[in-house]
Amino acid sequence: MAGAPAERTPGGAAFEGHTRPMRPRSAAVPSGGSRTVEVAIRARYRAPLRDLFGIGLAGAVLVAGLAMVRGPLVPAPVRAGGASLAISLPSAASALAAATAKGGSGFSYTVVSRSTVYAKAGGPLIEVPDPADPYKVGGTATSYYAGASIERGIATPEGTWLEMRGGPATVDAAPDFAKSPITLSALRKGGVTWRNDGEGWYVTDAPPGIGLDIASLALLPRMLADATAISAPKAATLNGKSAATVTATAVLADLPGIMAVDAAPFSELAGPVDLTFDAQGRLGAIHARVRNTRVTTFDLIVDVTITLDFITPPGPLPDPVPVAPSPTPAVEQ
Repeated sequence: MAGAPAERTPGGAAFEGHTRPMRPRSAAVPSGGSRTVEVAIRARYRAPLRDLFGIGLAGAVLVAGLAMVRGPLVPAPVRAGGASLAISLPSAASALAAATAKGGSGFSYTVVSRSTVYAKAGGPLIEVPDPADPYKVGGTATSYYAGASIERGIATPEGTWLEMRGGPATVDAAPDFAKSPITLSALRKGGVTWRNDGEGWYVTDAPPGIGLDIASLALLPRMLADATAISAPKAATLNGKSAATVTATAVLADLPGIMAVDAAPFSELAGPVDLTFDAQGRLGAIHARVRNTRVTTFDLIVDVTITLDFITPPGPLPDPVPVAPSPTPAVEQ
């Protein structure tokens, strides 16, 4: 069967609203600030990334506060490392809420978001670019790794900070949260939301984010409360320590930014989510697979892994410094 490029989809460019600058630039973006996931995939996939993902400009509405919630208990405890770990989703939700409430210790987190295109049964194969010339077809395949983006951040009683970076270029490569080029940042501090596209901070109502953005962070306790079809827990390892994992059916409205900050209208959870809890019963990791419903010829699946760290002190929120220069007025030709 002949291959085919990804079909065009309505809407703006991929992850627009968080990997695209939200305001005119007054100067060239420094190296690293301009190399987004779009650049990497555009060079490796025939169709523009705007056709592959189609994410619009709408920013997420900020959700204030973390409420204490009630939710289901896991069917049975699991024995891990010789100790019995009884998981309680209500307790895990309460721990999340307490961490960012007044007097809480906060937590840090990381996100790894990998995108893969899959050929559908009976559909066309995927045209793979020629390594020597990414704009030529070098063959066809049933799946193609389209690229990745990563994020790290902290959530504290004082607010939230996050930083997006370029993700692994190959499916087997590990994410580099220290040296990978920074693409975008967001900050919620003192009741004000800031954004940095590479030139400095400015006030915004459309902060960037993938996996966990500022709004989605506040919904994590509700996600645990609304989870259904919870499996029996299995022993797992989290950061080298004993943990327990369950699968559960989650509600997309509780994870609106799981694919991207403004992608909920065309996001679809492709199956149950994996929830991992540490020895203290706190939520330590979320793994989800999300389908982009705007891509119809192929299946575009975004594999998202979120890891939370309640042990390492997250540190203070940064200040929004330097401030971005004022946009240069447009000059009529």
